[in-house]
Amino acid sequence: MPFFGTVVTLKVCFEPDQSTAMESAFGQVWQRFGEINARLNTYDPASDLSRLNAAAGQAVRVNQEVADLLQASERFSLATQGTFNVAVGPLLDLWRDCSRDNRVPSREEILAAKSLIESSVWSFRDDGAVALAPGASVTLNAIVPGYAADAGAQILKQAGFKNFFVDAGGEIYASGHNCQSRPWHIGVRDPGGSSGVLEVVEARDVAVSTSGDYEKFFEIKGQRYSHIINPLTGYPVTGAVSTTVIAPTALEADVWSTALSVLGPRMGVPLINSLGDGYGALFLVKSPAGKIERYSTSGYDHRLLEKDRNF
Repeated sequence: MPFFGTVVTLKVCFEPDQSTAMESAFGQVWQRFGEINARLNTYDPASDLSRLNAAAGQAVRVNQEVADLLQASERFSLATQGTFNVAVGPLLDLWRDCSRDNRVPSREEILAAKSLIESSVWSFRDDGAVALAPGASVTLNAIVPGYAADAGAQILKQAGFKNFFVDAGGEIYASGHNCQSRPWHIGVRDPGGSSGVLEVVEARDVAVSTSGDYEKFFEIKGQRYSHIINPLTGYPVTGAVSTTVIAPTALEADVWSTALSVLGPRMGVPLINSLGDGYGALFLVKSPAGKIERYSTSGYDHRLLEKDRNF
């Protein structure tokens, strides 16, 4: 099903006498995804988030779910040393516009866009309204798919299902085992441009997310720039081919895969290790010589089933 600008897939293992319960649970999941999509989809001008961005500094009444995610985003920004910033909208717009004009933004344009994201850009009122600073815009594309995957997983669990797989455009939550009573297997895409799988990890009651520049990027004068913007510099990240994160929730995996793409392995490995055994990460980085280098944490490696022998 299409939601959040992507495709959502559900796989549920069930007994014959659970077919009615499964149909009901599926209906609840699609309804919940529709609610999330209606509130948080930046591609829908009628969504709460789009109305907030279009309000030009005026306070807008939004659903509590939107306010809660903005507050959660503030906490993740602190945890990721500012590398996860949902207020990066002005920089994304600048790079998108310059890509259309086939030019690199000027330093002055970068600094002007950065000035709109460097301090707290929203305020909350007691009546539930939220106001953005003039010129600011928020995108939750790096948190909504993971948030939705967790919401779908919660509904399925509450309906009594233990073995299922929710994939919200690559933000995955895998519960229990697959329908052959084996652990779920999740492939990490080969960064060499083919559609093959480079590595396979075993997933049970965890979430997995990968951020990379396989399909989303800016192209300017024949050079490709990552769609992931470093909010600290204002420029697209360089060197990060893909970053895969394993976490207890899909929301966390979604956020950390973006943040670690910015941080890179030197800073990202100790940071993700500090979160505990439930977290792991794989970094695929392009060296200045053009070679793909692999860095990973123990929390990732102990779930690893297959690895390309070239690494």
